Formats: sequence, structure tokens, C-alpha cells
Amino acid sequence: MNDKSKPIYSNLGIAEIFLWISIILSAFFAIFFSIMLTLSYYGIRSRFETEAVLILGIIGFFFVGATIETLVIVRKMREAIMNNDIVTLKALNSKSISIIALFLGGIIPGIILLYLHKRINALEETDSRIDSVEKIEGLLQMYKEELISKDEFLERKNAILGNIDPVQLNIANLRQIKELFGKGEISQDEYDELRKKVLSKY
Repeated sequence: MNDKSKPIYSNLGIAEIFLWISIILSAFFAIFFSIMLTLSYYGIRSRFETEAVLILGIIGFFFVGATIETLVIVRKMREAIMNNDIVTLKALNSKSISIIALFLGGIIPGIILLYLHKRINALEETDSRIDSVEKIEGLLQMYKEELISKDEFLERKNAILGNIDPVQLNIANLRQIKELFGKGEISQDEYDELRKKVLSKY
């Protein structure tokens, strides 16, 4: 993740929150009308016609399904940004999803997705090609700003440290790694392992 993708990640997070709110509200109405339909079926008086209750219940469940599908896509988009996978991010970036979110998932997430559509398409694959040390520093910054949780930070940090290619590392990186170790952001074992990887080039 870099300076171009960070705002996109944050805005997608806001859209995700509003999608959850939309799911909860849609599910509430769908369940409410399902109960009304059940009462009507057993002959208990209802202020609504049976046909109207059935239609409204179906619409409610349809809204829930469409919003959940949109939420899943938004979460995958955020994961793609976390993994610096611009190709997957662009593949998931669809105007049709934005329109579905606008009409079925609530106005706010739809507006956010429409706003981000061009910005995501403008990203270049080279924007994701940052070295592993910069990735860790970026993760650390997001964690400090509370954009990601501690578990997310540790999970991604461990994944990056486990997949570092020695070819990527140089003396400047070793200085950065030493600074991270000095701040207590990586452990002694992690620091020693990274030093070994740098030395393996020579």
C-alpha cells in the first residue's frame, strides 16, 4: 500500500461500515414482514394485506442479498490493496457494483464506490511495486493511525517477513530494518533473519 492507495483503502472501509448498516436495516424489515406473513397465514389479523406483506418481505430479502454481495466485493477490494494486488483491485472495480450499492445498499456506499471508480482505474501496477521494508513501514503507519487492527498488522508483517526475497534488500534497507528493530517494531529473531538474508547476497 502506498500514498495513492491508502485513501482508497480508507474510503472503502467507510463504505463497508455503511453497507453493514444497510444489511442490518434490510434484514430487520425482511424479518418483520416475514413475521406479519406468518401471522396472516395462521389467521391472525394484520394491518397489511397478505400479498403486500409477501412482496415487501421478498424485497427486503433481495436487498439483504444484494448488499451482502456488494460487501463481499468491497472486502476483497480492501484485501487486494493490502496485498498490493492492483490487477485484482481493478478486476473487482465495477460500475455495476457501484450502482447496485447506490440503489440497494444505501446511497452513501454507492456514492463512495462511484467516486473511487476512476481513481482505482487510474492506479498503475507499478504503484504496488514497493520493497518489503517500505511495506512494513506502511503497515506500521496504518496501525498507528488505527486504520488496521493489531491482528491485521501482525498477520501482514509476518507474511511479508516470511516472503522477503534477498535480491530486494540492500544496505539502505538494512539501516531501515535496524531502525525498526530499535523502535521495537520487529523482534530480535526477525532482525537477525533479515540480516542473514542481506548478507546472503555477498
